[in-house]
Amino acid sequence: MKTEMMPSPPLAQLEFHYQPADLDMVNDCNHYLIKVRFPENYSVKSDWKKGVRFAKQFPQETQYRHSLPEESDALTAAATVLEKIKEDAQTAKLVTDNPTAGLLLKLYEAGLIDPYVLFSLGDDDIAKDYLAYRGKNRDKLETYMDKFVMPPAPAKP
Repeated sequence: MKTEMMPSPPLAQLEFHYQPADLDMVNDCNHYLIKVRFPENYSVKSDWKKGVRFAKQFPQETQYRHSLPEESDALTAAATVLEKIKEDAQTAKLVTDNPTAGLLLKLYEAGLIDPYVLFSLGDDDIAKDYLAYRGKNRDKLETYMDKFVMPPAPAKP
C-alpha cells in the first residue's frame, strides 16, 4: 500500500485566549480528521498542573488536584478552536460529521460544559467541586440532564 501526502486546505487564523495550538489534518483513506495539538508547555491543563491557576482558584487547598474549572477550561479552549474550524467552508464538514466535536459544540453553545464534566467526565477530584457548583448552578445541572441525558420522549402520533 502506497501512502502519499495530501495537501491540506488552508485554515483560517486561529485565535483563542490561551496559548497557540497546532492543527494537524490527517487523511486516513479519505476520512479526514483534525487533531488539535497543545504543546505541553502551552496547554491549558499544563497551566493548571503547574499550580498557579489552581492556587488562584482554590487558595484554601495546598496541593494540586484535577478540578472542574481545569477540565472546563480545556474543553472550552477545544470548543473555541472547533468553532473557528466550523466557520471555514472548506473544513466545516470535518466538525459537523464528527459526533464528538458536534457534542462538544452543542454543550459549549448551551453553556453546559461544566455539568457535562461533573456528570460524564468527573473523577474523585472533580467530584469535590460538585456541591459548591450545585449550590450556585442547580438550573444548569437540571438543563443538562433534560437536554443531554434524558431528553423528552417523542410525542405519540
